[in-house]
Amino acid sequence: MGPGSQLASESELAESFGISRPVVREALGQLKSIGLIELQSGKRPTVQSIDGRLPRLYFELSLAMDSSGVVELLEVRRGLEVESATLAARRATDADCDRLERLVTEMKDHLDAGNYNAFIDLDVRLHLTIASISANVMLHQLIDSIRDPMRESIATGLAARNSQLELGRIHALHLGIVAAIRARDSDAAARAMASHFDDALVSIVEAKETQANGSG
Repeated sequence: MGPGSQLASESELAESFGISRPVVREALGQLKSIGLIELQSGKRPTVQSIDGRLPRLYFELSLAMDSSGVVELLEVRRGLEVESATLAARRATDADCDRLERLVTEMKDHLDAGNYNAFIDLDVRLHLTIASISANVMLHQLIDSIRDPMRESIATGLAARNSQLELGRIHALHLGIVAAIRARDSDAAARAMASHFDDALVSIVEAKETQANGSG
């Protein structure tokens, strides 16, 4: 059944499966809780469009329960977003590229001013915009499902940079990604996105090692 399709009524489902209506009601409630159906009083249950609710919950819980989650999240994001940049370079319009360049310029302004929360918001938006430009709905939904955990990984990456030179490198890496997409060079876009994540991973791992040595 696709989005918008209506399920049978509670009584019809109960009769069809040979179970009681309370059991059907509980099952429908579980389907609603994971975003698969919509329930409205007096109406038949309706199938919902798939979204990133379940993977988002998984990533949020993983970060909350595992101290190494940020590094693992970056490794997952690297694979997804290298492909996102590759597809975006093949499919971007001039208007798309203009939008990316405006975002990167605004990010630099906030980075220079030390407005890190505003920078993180725009960083998340940049990555989601690239995913949208990729025109791959599944890929975009997966990356969007990491939106909130993504903020934490970006904040951790910023905290791991302890000089203006290192912060400036973040801007240069973002510029490289956008320039490759503007050039419609999918291989260069993939390399630029991979370099961006590799740089973040190295900085975070080194910061963790320094902190561990200091506390030891």
